[in-house]
Amino acid sequence: MEEFEDFGFVEREELMISPSGEGEPTFRSAHFLQPTVTSIDGPVFEIPNHCISSIPPTFEPKNWPLEATLFWALQFFRVSKEELKRIEQKLNQAKKELNRSASKKASYGQWMKKFMGTGLDFEHEAFLALWLSSFVFPVSSPVIVEAVFPIAIHMSRGTRIALAPPILASIYRDLVQIWAWERFIEFRPKANLINIGEPRCAQWHKQNTGVGNVRTVLDSARVSFDWRPYVKTLKNWKLPEFYAEKEMCVWVDADLPEEFGSFALCLRTSELVGIDCVEHYLPHRVAMQFGMDQDLPACVARANDAPHVVWSCYCKPITCEKLYIRPQLFEAVVTT
Repeated sequence: MEEFEDFGFVEREELMISPSGEGEPTFRSAHFLQPTVTSIDGPVFEIPNHCISSIPPTFEPKNWPLEATLFWALQFFRVSKEELKRIEQKLNQAKKELNRSASKKASYGQWMKKFMGTGLDFEHEAFLALWLSSFVFPVSSPVIVEAVFPIAIHMSRGTRIALAPPILASIYRDLVQIWAWERFIEFRPKANLINIGEPRCAQWHKQNTGVGNVRTVLDSARVSFDWRPYVKTLKNWKLPEFYAEKEMCVWVDADLPEEFGSFALCLRTSELVGIDCVEHYLPHRVAMQFGMDQDLPACVARANDAPHVVWSCYCKPITCEKLYIRPQLFEAVVTT
């Protein structure tokens, strides 16, 4: 048995079977994401009954709430507390003035009129606040989000900030339309052709579809569910490096390509600091999404620490010797 402790990889011989339960079990070498239970009597994660019963009878994502306030987490600081407070107060004052105007809100358009071309010493911070509010942390109403002001100020000073974890944490609290369209064939509308340079999700831009009973689709998806939609090639879209044709072990050192480092973080159990929340991230419960075989997932206790402590744990260095990558089109299976 070979283990990769930092990311909880483990390789062992197991009796494996198709996730649909069809076919005969086969004894073979399998790769798992830890932690898994060591015996059938171990503590296994169970979905609470109220989560199952709360599945809506109709698929209406436009009616789901998305409003949130932002908790920001930074790894480096290049602006003094005094400077941060001074500019934040100016941005807050600008938003209050717009809230007292005829429009009664700091909309994107009103914000642009107020700052564009003014030459104010915080015009750049105002632009970044608009960008963050509009494209990174949008809420249900198209207005400037006050909680992004500290991030905008730090970004204007060249502070490198990882925006993916807070975005992912907020996504975890809301069902993702694209996630469903990529994995459930019955949900999918006709995809758009991606233009060169566009992200993969552009194929679903301005698309819409209706599903009469989402529960029926979920119940019937045992065979048709697509565990790894992103390993499939699309015209004008470049596959990431870690979706290789053959399996590989990548040495984790200073020369590790950035794409592999990002993929490695996706395989590590952690907690994500994000939109007014700290969300548990447990890839070992959905190991087949990463091409790994699925074993019974063990429970993982929450850290219950302050957000800045959780953030430091997420950013801890990669210390394992090598990263195991499954072949691009490998079809993972489950233990009996």
